[in-house]
Amino acid sequence: MIIPVAVAPLVPFKPGPRLPIRFTSIQLNKPPSLERRRPVRQDTTRVVPLRITIGNVKARMPASFNQDSGGFSVKFVRQQAIFSVSQRLALVLMLFVACAAMGLEKLVAGPFQDENASAAPQQVDRPVIDDEVQRHMQGIGATAATLAITFEGRIVYRKGFGFSDRRKKIPTQLRTTMRIASCTKPFTAAAIFELIDSGDLTEDTPVFEFLGIAPVGELADERVRDITVAHLLEHQGGWDHNQTFDPLYEIAAIKKNMRVRRVEKRHIVRYMWKQPLQFQPGARKSYSNFGYLLLGLVIEKATGKSYINSIRDLVIEPGEGDSISISSPVRSNRRSREVHYPRENKLNYQLRDSASGLTTTSEVLAKFMSKYWITGKPLSGQRFFHFQFGSHPGTTTAMMEQRLDKIHVALIMNSRRDEHYTNDNNALRDALNRAIDSVKDELIKE
Repeated sequence: MIIPVAVAPLVPFKPGPRLPIRFTSIQLNKPPSLERRRPVRQDTTRVVPLRITIGNVKARMPASFNQDSGGFSVKFVRQQAIFSVSQRLALVLMLFVACAAMGLEKLVAGPFQDENASAAPQQVDRPVIDDEVQRHMQGIGATAATLAITFEGRIVYRKGFGFSDRRKKIPTQLRTTMRIASCTKPFTAAAIFELIDSGDLTEDTPVFEFLGIAPVGELADERVRDITVAHLLEHQGGWDHNQTFDPLYEIAAIKKNMRVRRVEKRHIVRYMWKQPLQFQPGARKSYSNFGYLLLGLVIEKATGKSYINSIRDLVIEPGEGDSISISSPVRSNRRSREVHYPRENKLNYQLRDSASGLTTTSEVLAKFMSKYWITGKPLSGQRFFHFQFGSHPGTTTAMMEQRLDKIHVALIMNSRRDEHYTNDNNALRDALNRAIDSVKDELIKE
Protein backbone atom coordinates (compact mmCIF):
# COMPACT_ATOMS: atom_id res chain seq x y z
CA MET A 1 0.00 0.00 0.00
CA ILE A 2 1.52 3.36 -1.04
CA ILE A 3 0.38 6.44 0.84
CA PRO A 4 1.33 9.69 -0.93
CA VAL A 5 2.51 12.47 1.35
CA ALA A 6 2.38 16.07 0.18
CA VAL A 7 4.16 17.70 3.12
CA ALA A 8 7.86 18.54 2.72
CA PRO A 9 9.38 19.72 6.02
CA LEU A 10 12.97 20.83 6.42
CA VAL A 11 14.41 18.41 8.96
CA PRO A 12 18.20 17.93 9.32
CA PHE A 13 20.03 14.66 9.56
CA LYS A 14 22.45 14.42 12.47
CA PRO A 15 25.37 14.62 12.12
CA GLY A 16 25.74 16.64 8.94
CA PRO A 17 24.48 19.84 7.32
CA ARG A 18 20.80 20.81 7.15
CA LEU A 19 19.23 19.17 4.13
CA PRO A 20 15.80 19.62 2.57
CA ILE A 21 13.96 16.34 2.98
CA ARG A 22 10.84 15.46 1.03
CA PHE A 23 8.79 12.51 2.19
CA THR A 24 7.65 11.28 -1.19
CA SER A 25 5.95 8.10 -0.02
CA ILE A 26 5.42 5.85 2.91
CA GLN A 27 5.01 2.22 1.96
CA LEU A 28 3.41 -0.23 4.38
CA ASN A 29 3.45 -3.94 3.86
CA LYS A 30 -0.08 -5.28 3.98
CA PRO A 31 -1.07 -5.63 7.65
CA PRO A 32 -2.28 -8.95 8.97
CA SER A 33 -5.62 -9.96 7.55
CA LEU A 34 -8.55 -8.87 9.65
CA GLU A 35 -10.58 -11.78 8.29
CA ARG A 36 -8.57 -14.55 9.93
CA ARG A 37 -10.97 -16.71 11.80
CA ARG A 38 -8.69 -18.20 14.41
CA PRO A 39 -5.28 -16.68 15.15
CA VAL A 40 -2.53 -19.18 15.83
CA ARG A 41 -1.85 -17.41 19.08
CA GLN A 42 -3.66 -14.97 21.29
CA ASP A 43 -1.13 -12.19 20.67
CA THR A 44 -2.03 -10.56 17.36
CA THR A 45 0.89 -8.14 17.19
CA ARG A 46 2.90 -8.39 13.97
CA VAL A 47 6.19 -6.68 13.16
CA VAL A 48 6.45 -5.44 9.58
CA PRO A 49 8.93 -3.16 7.82
CA LEU A 50 7.93 0.48 7.35
CA ARG A 51 9.70 1.73 4.21
CA ILE A 52 10.31 5.46 3.84
CA THR A 53 11.70 7.24 0.80
CA ILE A 54 13.44 10.56 1.48
CA GLY A 55 14.61 12.04 -1.78
CA ASN A 56 16.97 9.46 -3.19
CA VAL A 57 17.55 7.90 0.20
CA LYS A 58 15.55 4.86 1.27
CA ALA A 59 15.27 3.63 4.83
CA ARG A 60 13.45 0.90 6.73
CA MET A 61 11.94 1.20 10.20
CA PRO A 62 10.42 -1.88 11.82
CA ALA A 63 6.96 -1.10 13.13
CA SER A 64 4.47 -3.25 15.00
CA PHE A 65 0.85 -3.53 13.97
CA ASN A 66 -1.38 -4.60 16.84
CA GLN A 67 -4.68 -5.99 15.54
CA ASP A 68 -7.39 -5.88 18.20
CA SER A 69 -10.97 -4.80 18.87
CA GLY A 70 -10.82 -1.54 17.12
CA GLY A 71 -8.58 -2.27 14.17
CA PHE A 72 -4.83 -1.99 14.46
CA SER A 73 -2.47 0.46 16.07
CA VAL A 74 1.03 1.31 14.86
CA LYS A 75 4.18 1.92 16.86
CA PHE A 76 7.86 1.87 15.98
CA VAL A 77 9.73 -1.08 17.37
CA ARG A 78 13.23 0.23 16.83
CA GLN A 79 14.48 3.65 15.73
CA GLN A 80 17.29 3.90 13.17
CA ALA A 81 20.20 6.07 14.22
CA ILE A 82 19.86 8.09 11.02
CA PHE A 83 16.68 9.79 12.31
CA SER A 84 16.67 12.58 14.87
CA VAL A 85 13.89 13.00 17.44
CA SER A 86 12.21 15.68 15.35
CA GLN A 87 12.30 13.44 12.29
CA ARG A 88 10.69 10.59 14.20
CA LEU A 89 7.88 12.85 15.38
CA ALA A 90 7.40 14.13 11.84
CA LEU A 91 7.12 10.57 10.53
CA VAL A 92 4.43 9.63 13.03
CA LEU A 93 2.47 12.84 12.39
CA MET A 94 2.65 12.49 8.63
CA LEU A 95 1.57 8.85 8.75
CA PHE A 96 -1.53 9.82 10.70
CA VAL A 97 -2.33 12.76 8.38
CA ALA A 98 -1.90 10.61 5.29
CA CYS A 99 -4.18 7.89 6.65
CA ALA A 100 -6.81 10.44 7.61
CA ALA A 101 -6.73 11.95 4.14
CA MET A 102 -7.45 8.57 2.63
CA GLY A 103 -10.33 7.87 4.95
CA LEU A 104 -8.33 5.29 6.92
CA GLU A 105 -8.15 7.11 10.21
CA LYS A 106 -10.12 4.39 11.95
CA LEU A 107 -7.30 1.98 11.26
CA VAL A 108 -5.17 4.04 13.63
CA ALA A 109 -7.52 5.20 16.36
CA GLY A 110 -11.12 4.15 15.98
CA PRO A 111 -13.21 1.00 16.16
CA PHE A 112 -14.20 -0.95 13.10
CA GLN A 113 -17.84 -1.13 12.21
CA ASP A 114 -19.40 -4.39 13.23
CA GLU A 115 -19.14 -6.67 10.21
CA ASN A 116 -22.50 -8.19 11.10
CA ALA A 117 -24.27 -4.85 11.49
CA SER A 118 -26.53 -5.48 8.52
CA ALA A 119 -27.65 -8.81 9.97
CA ALA A 120 -28.75 -7.47 13.35
CA PRO A 121 -30.44 -4.34 14.69
CA GLN A 122 -28.32 -1.43 15.82
CA GLN A 123 -28.65 -0.22 19.39
CA VAL A 124 -32.32 0.49 20.00
CA ASP A 125 -33.70 2.04 23.15
CA ARG A 126 -36.12 -0.16 25.07
CA PRO A 127 -36.62 2.03 28.14
CA VAL A 128 -38.14 -0.70 30.28
CA ILE A 129 -35.14 -2.98 29.63
CA ASP A 130 -32.56 -0.19 29.65
CA ASP A 131 -33.80 1.09 33.01
CA GLU A 132 -33.43 -2.30 34.68
CA VAL A 133 -29.89 -2.74 33.41
CA GLN A 134 -28.86 0.75 34.48
CA ARG A 135 -30.53 0.37 37.87
CA HIS A 136 -28.60 -2.81 38.55
CA MET A 137 -25.34 -1.27 37.32
CA GLN A 138 -25.77 1.55 39.80
CA GLY A 139 -26.62 -0.88 42.59
CA ILE A 140 -23.48 -3.01 42.21
CA GLY A 141 -21.08 -0.24 41.14
CA ALA A 142 -20.67 -1.36 37.53
CA THR A 143 -19.42 1.19 35.01
CA ALA A 144 -19.98 -0.95 31.90
CA ALA A 145 -22.45 -3.57 30.69
CA THR A 146 -23.56 -5.22 27.46
CA LEU A 147 -26.83 -7.02 26.79
CA ALA A 148 -27.86 -9.18 23.82
CA ILE A 149 -31.21 -10.88 23.29
CA THR A 150 -32.10 -13.38 20.57
CA PHE A 151 -35.36 -14.94 19.42
CA GLU A 152 -35.17 -18.19 17.47
CA GLY A 153 -31.47 -17.53 16.89
CA ARG A 154 -32.00 -14.01 15.56
CA ILE A 155 -30.60 -11.02 17.48
CA VAL A 156 -33.52 -8.74 18.38
CA TYR A 157 -31.82 -6.49 20.92
CA ARG A 158 -28.23 -5.57 21.70
CA LYS A 159 -26.81 -2.61 23.54
CA GLY A 160 -23.78 -1.33 25.42
CA PHE A 161 -24.14 0.69 28.63
CA GLY A 162 -21.76 2.98 30.47
CA PHE A 163 -18.08 3.43 29.70
CA SER A 164 -15.34 0.92 29.00
CA ASP A 165 -12.37 2.99 30.18
CA ARG A 166 -11.17 4.17 33.57
CA ARG A 167 -11.74 7.86 32.82
CA LYS A 168 -15.30 7.21 31.61
CA LYS A 169 -14.76 8.81 28.23
CA ILE A 170 -15.13 5.83 25.88
CA PRO A 171 -18.71 4.50 25.63
CA THR A 172 -19.09 0.75 25.94
CA GLN A 173 -19.28 -0.76 22.46
CA LEU A 174 -21.18 -3.84 21.35
CA ARG A 175 -17.85 -5.57 20.80
CA THR A 176 -16.34 -4.58 24.16
CA THR A 177 -15.25 -7.74 25.96
CA MET A 178 -15.62 -8.53 29.67
CA ARG A 179 -14.91 -11.44 31.95
CA ILE A 180 -17.69 -14.00 32.03
CA ALA A 181 -16.42 -16.13 34.97
CA SER A 182 -18.34 -19.44 35.16
CA CYS A 183 -20.21 -18.68 31.93
CA THR A 184 -16.96 -20.11 30.53
CA LYS A 185 -18.09 -23.62 31.49
CA PRO A 186 -20.72 -23.97 28.71
CA PHE A 187 -17.95 -23.31 26.15
CA THR A 188 -15.77 -25.98 27.74
CA ALA A 189 -18.66 -28.45 27.77
CA ALA A 190 -19.51 -27.69 24.12
CA ALA A 191 -15.90 -28.36 23.07
CA ILE A 192 -16.01 -31.71 24.90
CA PHE A 193 -19.22 -32.72 23.12
CA GLU A 194 -17.71 -31.70 19.77
CA LEU A 195 -14.74 -34.00 20.50
CA ILE A 196 -17.11 -36.79 21.50
CA ASP A 197 -19.02 -36.30 18.26
CA SER A 198 -15.79 -36.50 16.24
CA GLY A 199 -14.75 -39.71 18.02
CA ASP A 200 -11.73 -38.23 19.83
CA LEU A 201 -13.35 -38.82 23.23
CA THR A 202 -16.25 -40.68 24.78
CA GLU A 203 -18.28 -39.80 27.84
CA ASP A 204 -16.72 -42.87 29.49
CA THR A 205 -13.12 -41.79 28.84
CA PRO A 206 -11.23 -42.23 32.16
CA VAL A 207 -9.69 -38.85 32.91
CA PHE A 208 -6.79 -40.01 35.10
CA GLU A 209 -5.57 -42.48 32.51
CA PHE A 210 -6.21 -40.15 29.54
CA LEU A 211 -4.25 -37.22 30.98
CA GLY A 212 -1.36 -39.30 32.25
CA ILE A 213 -0.42 -36.75 34.93
CA ALA A 214 1.28 -38.78 37.64
CA PRO A 215 0.65 -38.02 41.31
CA VAL A 216 3.40 -37.13 43.75
CA GLY A 217 3.85 -40.48 45.44
CA GLU A 218 0.76 -42.65 45.75
CA LEU A 219 -2.83 -41.65 44.95
CA ALA A 220 -4.64 -40.54 48.07
CA ASP A 221 -7.87 -42.08 46.78
CA GLU A 222 -7.99 -44.92 44.23
CA ARG A 223 -11.49 -43.84 43.21
CA VAL A 224 -9.84 -41.08 41.16
CA ARG A 225 -9.19 -43.75 38.52
CA ASP A 226 -12.97 -44.13 38.10
CA ILE A 227 -13.64 -40.48 37.19
CA THR A 228 -14.90 -40.11 33.60
CA VAL A 229 -15.48 -37.19 31.27
CA ALA A 230 -19.22 -37.52 31.91
CA HIS A 231 -18.67 -37.21 35.67
CA LEU A 232 -16.76 -33.95 35.22
CA LEU A 233 -19.37 -32.48 32.87
CA GLU A 234 -22.07 -33.10 35.49
CA HIS A 235 -19.99 -31.96 38.51
CA GLN A 236 -19.96 -35.54 39.80
CA GLY A 237 -16.21 -36.08 40.01
CA GLY A 238 -16.13 -36.64 43.77
CA TRP A 239 -14.88 -33.27 45.06
CA ASP A 240 -16.99 -31.12 47.38
CA HIS A 241 -15.37 -27.75 48.03
CA ASN A 242 -17.93 -26.99 50.72
CA GLN A 243 -16.39 -29.77 52.80
CA THR A 244 -12.78 -29.01 51.89
CA PHE A 245 -11.57 -26.22 49.54
CA ASP A 246 -11.54 -25.01 45.95
CA PRO A 247 -7.94 -25.38 44.68
CA LEU A 248 -8.33 -22.51 42.21
CA TYR A 249 -8.60 -20.16 45.19
CA GLU A 250 -5.63 -21.76 46.98
CA ILE A 251 -2.83 -21.18 44.47
CA ALA A 252 -0.43 -19.72 47.07
CA ALA A 253 -0.83 -22.79 49.30
CA ILE A 254 -0.32 -25.13 46.33
CA LYS A 255 2.81 -23.23 45.30
CA LYS A 256 4.26 -23.62 48.77
CA ASN A 257 3.32 -27.28 49.07
CA MET A 258 4.61 -28.23 45.62
CA ARG A 259 7.78 -26.12 46.06
CA VAL A 260 7.59 -24.56 42.60
CA ARG A 261 8.38 -21.02 41.53
CA ARG A 262 5.42 -20.78 39.19
CA VAL A 263 2.25 -22.85 39.52
CA GLU A 264 0.97 -24.53 36.36
CA LYS A 265 -2.23 -26.48 35.85
CA ARG A 266 -0.41 -29.80 36.09
CA HIS A 267 0.85 -28.81 39.56
CA ILE A 268 -2.74 -28.25 40.69
CA VAL A 269 -3.71 -31.66 39.33
CA ARG A 270 -0.81 -33.44 41.02
CA TYR A 271 -1.65 -31.66 44.27
CA MET A 272 -5.30 -32.72 44.06
CA TRP A 273 -4.32 -36.34 43.38
CA LYS A 274 -2.92 -36.25 46.92
CA GLN A 275 -6.31 -35.26 48.38
CA PRO A 276 -9.10 -37.75 49.17
CA LEU A 277 -12.46 -37.54 47.39
CA GLN A 278 -15.56 -36.60 49.34
CA PHE A 279 -17.87 -39.04 47.54
CA GLN A 280 -17.88 -41.82 44.98
CA PRO A 281 -17.66 -40.41 41.43
CA GLY A 282 -21.15 -40.33 39.93
CA ALA A 283 -22.94 -40.70 43.28
CA ARG A 284 -24.08 -37.06 43.53
CA LYS A 285 -23.37 -33.54 42.31
CA SER A 286 -21.18 -30.85 43.83
CA TYR A 287 -20.19 -27.79 41.81
CA SER A 288 -16.52 -28.13 40.88
CA ASN A 289 -14.21 -25.61 39.26
CA PHE A 290 -11.42 -28.19 39.47
CA GLY A 291 -13.49 -30.64 37.44
CA TYR A 292 -13.68 -28.11 34.61
CA LEU A 293 -9.96 -27.38 34.88
CA LEU A 294 -9.47 -31.10 34.19
CA LEU A 295 -11.84 -30.90 31.21
CA GLY A 296 -9.73 -28.07 29.79
CA LEU A 297 -6.64 -30.28 30.04
CA VAL A 298 -8.58 -33.10 28.35
CA ILE A 299 -9.44 -30.73 25.49
CA GLU A 300 -5.79 -29.69 25.13
CA LYS A 301 -4.61 -33.31 25.12
CA ALA A 302 -7.23 -34.35 22.55
CA THR A 303 -6.61 -31.44 20.17
CA GLY A 304 -2.90 -30.81 20.66
CA LYS A 305 -3.70 -27.10 20.98
CA SER A 306 -4.10 -24.59 23.77
CA TYR A 307 -7.49 -24.35 25.42
CA ILE A 308 -8.35 -20.95 23.90
CA ASN A 309 -7.40 -22.00 20.37
CA SER A 310 -9.38 -25.22 20.78
CA ILE A 311 -12.45 -23.19 21.77
CA ARG A 312 -11.98 -20.96 18.73
CA ASP A 313 -11.69 -23.97 16.45
CA LEU A 314 -14.43 -26.14 17.90
CA VAL A 315 -17.08 -23.77 19.25
CA ILE A 316 -16.83 -20.15 18.11
CA GLU A 317 -18.52 -19.03 14.89
CA PRO A 318 -16.32 -18.01 11.94
CA GLY A 319 -15.17 -14.42 12.28
CA GLU A 320 -15.69 -14.31 16.06
CA GLY A 321 -12.36 -15.77 17.14
CA ASP A 322 -10.92 -12.39 18.10
CA SER A 323 -13.94 -11.76 20.34
CA ILE A 324 -12.89 -14.33 22.92
CA SER A 325 -9.68 -14.60 24.92
CA ILE A 326 -8.22 -15.32 28.36
CA SER A 327 -8.27 -12.40 30.78
CA SER A 328 -5.52 -11.20 33.12
CA PRO A 329 -5.47 -9.16 36.35
CA VAL A 330 -2.67 -7.08 34.77
CA ARG A 331 -4.07 -4.42 32.45
CA SER A 332 -1.06 -4.41 30.13
CA ASN A 333 -1.54 -8.14 29.51
CA ARG A 334 -5.15 -7.76 28.37
CA ARG A 335 -6.45 -6.95 24.92
CA SER A 336 -7.30 -3.34 24.33
CA ARG A 337 -10.98 -4.07 23.75
CA GLU A 338 -11.37 -5.61 27.22
CA VAL A 339 -13.16 -3.31 29.63
CA HIS A 340 -11.69 -1.52 32.65
CA TYR A 341 -12.69 -3.06 36.00
CA PRO A 342 -13.36 -0.57 38.83
CA ARG A 343 -12.31 -3.17 41.40
CA GLU A 344 -9.60 -5.58 40.29
CA ASN A 345 -8.89 -8.98 41.82
CA LYS A 346 -5.75 -11.10 41.83
CA LEU A 347 -7.10 -14.28 40.24
CA ASN A 348 -4.85 -16.17 37.84
CA TYR A 349 -7.04 -16.48 34.76
CA GLN A 350 -4.54 -18.59 32.83
CA LEU A 351 -4.82 -21.31 35.47
CA ARG A 352 -8.62 -21.18 35.55
CA ASP A 353 -9.06 -20.76 31.79
CA SER A 354 -11.51 -23.62 31.16
CA ALA A 355 -13.37 -23.12 34.45
CA SER A 356 -13.87 -19.36 34.50
CA GLY A 357 -11.12 -17.56 32.60
CA LEU A 358 -12.74 -16.34 29.39
CA THR A 359 -13.52 -12.80 28.36
CA THR A 360 -15.95 -12.15 25.50
CA THR A 361 -19.01 -10.15 24.42
CA SER A 362 -22.67 -10.64 25.26
CA GLU A 363 -23.30 -11.08 21.55
CA VAL A 364 -20.94 -14.07 21.42
CA LEU A 365 -22.78 -15.55 24.42
CA ALA A 366 -26.10 -15.03 22.66
CA LYS A 367 -24.83 -16.64 19.45
CA PHE A 368 -23.46 -19.56 21.45
CA MET A 369 -26.95 -20.16 22.87
CA SER A 370 -28.33 -20.24 19.35
CA LYS A 371 -26.09 -23.23 18.60
CA TYR A 372 -25.74 -25.05 21.93
CA TRP A 373 -27.66 -25.60 25.12
CA ILE A 374 -25.99 -24.10 28.16
CA THR A 375 -25.16 -27.70 29.10
CA GLY A 376 -22.85 -27.73 26.06
CA LYS A 377 -24.95 -30.15 24.03
CA PRO A 378 -25.91 -29.13 20.48
CA LEU A 379 -29.22 -27.31 20.26
CA SER A 380 -32.16 -29.52 19.31
CA GLY A 381 -35.73 -28.86 18.25
CA GLN A 382 -36.97 -29.48 21.77
CA ARG A 383 -37.57 -26.70 24.27
CA PHE A 384 -35.64 -26.58 27.51
CA PHE A 385 -35.01 -24.01 30.19
CA HIS A 386 -31.41 -23.37 31.24
CA PHE A 387 -29.55 -20.55 32.91
CA GLN A 388 -26.00 -19.94 34.11
CA PHE A 389 -24.51 -17.21 36.28
CA GLY A 390 -20.88 -16.13 36.13
CA SER A 391 -19.37 -14.28 39.05
CA HIS A 392 -15.88 -13.26 40.15
CA PRO A 393 -14.85 -11.26 43.22
CA GLY A 394 -15.28 -7.56 42.51
CA THR A 395 -15.17 -7.72 38.73
CA THR A 396 -17.84 -9.87 37.11
CA THR A 397 -21.59 -10.33 36.93
CA ALA A 398 -22.60 -12.44 33.92
CA MET A 399 -25.81 -14.22 33.01
CA MET A 400 -26.91 -16.62 30.27
CA GLU A 401 -30.52 -17.79 30.04
CA GLN A 402 -32.40 -19.94 27.54
CA ARG A 403 -36.13 -19.43 28.04
CA LEU A 404 -38.89 -21.81 27.02
CA ASP A 405 -40.28 -19.22 24.59
CA LYS A 406 -37.02 -19.39 22.55
CA ILE A 407 -35.84 -16.02 23.83
CA HIS A 408 -32.22 -16.21 24.95
CA VAL A 409 -30.61 -13.54 27.13
CA ALA A 410 -26.90 -12.73 27.61
CA LEU A 411 -25.74 -9.99 29.97
CA ILE A 412 -22.27 -9.03 31.27
CA MET A 413 -21.31 -6.32 33.80
CA ASN A 414 -17.87 -5.31 35.06
CA SER A 415 -18.53 -5.40 38.80
CA ARG A 416 -19.95 -7.44 41.67
CA ARG A 417 -21.03 -6.77 45.23
CA ASP A 418 -19.15 -9.57 46.93
CA GLU A 419 -21.30 -9.67 50.06
CA HIS A 420 -24.62 -9.75 48.20
CA TYR A 421 -23.90 -11.21 44.78
CA THR A 422 -26.23 -14.22 45.04
CA ASN A 423 -29.23 -12.06 45.93
CA ASP A 424 -28.12 -9.44 43.39
CA ASN A 425 -27.95 -12.04 40.60
CA ASN A 426 -31.38 -13.46 41.36
CA ALA A 427 -32.93 -9.98 41.57
CA LEU A 428 -31.31 -8.99 38.28
CA ARG A 429 -32.58 -12.09 36.49
CA ASP A 430 -36.14 -11.64 37.78
CA ALA A 431 -36.27 -7.92 36.94
CA LEU A 432 -34.77 -8.39 33.48
CA ASN A 433 -37.19 -11.18 32.59
CA ARG A 434 -40.15 -9.07 33.70
CA ALA A 435 -38.90 -6.23 31.53
CA ILE A 436 -38.45 -8.54 28.54
CA ASP A 437 -41.93 -10.00 29.01
CA SER A 438 -43.45 -6.51 28.98
CA VAL A 439 -42.06 -5.78 25.48
CA LYS A 440 -41.87 -9.34 24.18
CA ASP A 441 -44.25 -8.77 21.25
CA GLU A 442 -42.20 -5.79 20.09
CA LEU A 443 -38.91 -7.66 20.44
CA ILE A 444 -39.84 -10.72 18.42
CA LYS A 445 -41.05 -8.49 15.56
CA GLU A 446 -37.63 -6.84 15.22
